Amino acid sequence: MSKVVIAVDIDEVLAGFISCLSKYLVEIEEAPGDLTAESFHSYEFHLVLGCTVEHCNKLVNSFFDSDLFHGCIAPIEGAKPVLLRLKELGFDLHIVTARHDQCANATRA
Repeated sequence: MSKVVIAVDIDEVLAGFISCLSKYLVEIEEAPGDLTAESFHSYEFHLVLGCTVEHCNKLVNSFFDSDLFHGCIAPIEGAKPVLLRLKELGFDLHIVTARHDQCANATRA
């Protein structure tokens, strides 16, 4: 019998991406000072930020090059014990993400 596979996303499941992105956007004054992770109602960031897709892509790419991207993103509290429990229960876990080429090397570990 084969194991049941569970696909687990990285962003906002294993690691907090949006909270760091929102801090960065406020820091570079490209977003209102009250922007937080809770402000993001969509992964179509341009809709949240009220800008064009092109401008939004530039902002996200600049985030990938920032010190905040490399130092801010942290594991989601409680994610590791849950994954370990699922593994103990016999599930086959596959970690998945949509990763920009620009940050691929920095996120492999």
